[in-house]
Amino acid sequence: MSELQIEEDIIIQPNYEAQKWASWFTIDCQNVQNFCHQVFRGGQSSTEQNFINLLAAAKNSLTEVQSDLAKLQTFLEDYNPSTLNKINNKSV
Repeated sequence: MSELQIEEDIIIQPNYEAQKWASWFTIDCQNVQNFCHQVFRGGQSSTEQNFINLLAAAKNSLTEVQSDLAKLQTFLEDYNPSTLNKINNKSV
């Protein structure tokens, strides 16, 4: 039997917290794209406050994406066959 196969049919309950993290991930990715586009377009002085703020925002957004990915990975790891019963029995 494959590692990904589940021995019994389990109805997966909604995971609203994981859905929120997935939404935050999408928003944070859009922020990275926006800020990085502005940083990488060039034509700005590296000492201008606007450029410094954009660079900081891009780095912060990238950190947020990394945090979101780590949290989403944790949620997805909970969906392996050995823990599905535990998840399914949690209160929703």
